[in-house]
Amino acid sequence: MAYRAPVVVRIIALPVFAAALGGCYSYSRVPVELALPGEQIRLTVTRDGALDYVTFVETNEAAPSFVGTLEGEDRGSLLVRVPVPGDPTQGPAARRIDQIVRVPVDEVLAVERRTLSGVKTGAMIAASVAVGTALVLGIIDASGDADPDDGEPPDLQILRIPIG
Repeated sequence: MAYRAPVVVRIIALPVFAAALGGCYSYSRVPVELALPGEQIRLTVTRDGALDYVTFVETNEAAPSFVGTLEGEDRGSLLVRVPVPGDPTQGPAARRIDQIVRVPVDEVLAVERRTLSGVKTGAMIAASVAVGTALVLGIIDASGDADPDDGEPPDLQILRIPIG
């Protein structure tokens, strides 16, 4: 018979998995002027502002949004390094290529800076500890009690040695 996780473990594991998908980071909106080179940012731009971006990534959004690293500013445009999807025929071994995208500042609708979220990180750690504890307790419970104490003396086996 296969091991089946206790209900408590299954109830706790789902929120932990959902929290893990969100990660320990969040994005907070900042003015364009406060975004510093080298920072991980998420840009929301007009369709015209994403002309460089849509040349290598297909999108039909009216206001495309993409994540990248701010490289700097040049003549009224933000220079953002974004990952380009690799060739799917090469599988997971495909090298990731980054592309510098030029986005005119006038076409930027929002700039969001990636920051470490203490609340999300704390919740993730607490939930992971809770799931780990529940798993250990579930495994111990499923293995049964190896030394039952019901007040009776244990059966003594008599060692018999055949003679002759």
